[in-house]
Amino acid sequence: MVRAASALKRFDLPLNLAAAVLGTYAAVVNLLRGVKVPDDGFWAPWRWTFVVLLTAVVFVPLFALYKYFLARAESQAKQTAEQQRTRARMDVDVAIHCQQIAASLSRACRQVSLDDLAISIWLCQADGSFDRRYRFFLPYDRNPTGVTWKRGVGVAGMAWKTKTPLAVDLADINAQRRAMGAQRFDSLPEDQRYGMTFADFERTSKYTGVLATGLFGAKQGEDPLAILVIDYSGGDALPCLTQAMATPDLGRDIGAAARTLDSYLVQLR
Repeated sequence: MVRAASALKRFDLPLNLAAAVLGTYAAVVNLLRGVKVPDDGFWAPWRWTFVVLLTAVVFVPLFALYKYFLARAESQAKQTAEQQRTRARMDVDVAIHCQQIAASLSRACRQVSLDDLAISIWLCQADGSFDRRYRFFLPYDRNPTGVTWKRGVGVAGMAWKTKTPLAVDLADINAQRRAMGAQRFDSLPEDQRYGMTFADFERTSKYTGVLATGLFGAKQGEDPLAILVIDYSGGDALPCLTQAMATPDLGRDIGAAARTLDSYLVQLR
């Protein structure tokens, strides 16, 4: 009905005129019939006067229904447009937070090249999947790994599941993984292999380490709104990055990103 009302909007002027004329006609007819003017026969069934009255009686309520659905369609369109504007502002602001976090890490760990860092913020979805919406990295060769990251899968997924920050040395895990072999490695408990398989780790072997921490909203005890993910593909600077994440500067940057997300997501609910 909403779509039909929107389709009829181009005929809004003639429909309004018809509603005004027929509504006035129905009101006048009821008044004249009440005083029996000109006489009862004039308003007899199936005379033209009766047919017009019947048309008015049917048309006017349908017109009111059309107006209701038209107003509803316009309200929905306005709400959708406002949500799109809000999402666009959120995209810009959260992307800036990714840049600020990258800059803070670069200042804290001078030996780290920004070419070796990828800063991402992954929104946590109700179905357990990630919306990998925001990221900052300089190189353009970071191709998808082919792994479906979700709650409980990967370092980010495990940070979501456990609600605790994680810093994982992937170089060390990959060395152990290759020594164990696929069958033995895949038989390990999921939390020891971060919900990943031997093949999954093989697809991510270009990374030296991953740091992941939750971005939480104002309400205590809830799941994180998103996971801040820092992929590192450089040398031996992972300990420095891990220490930097616990500094007041990074704490302020991470807190600001969480507050920005919380504010926008409240508006979009």
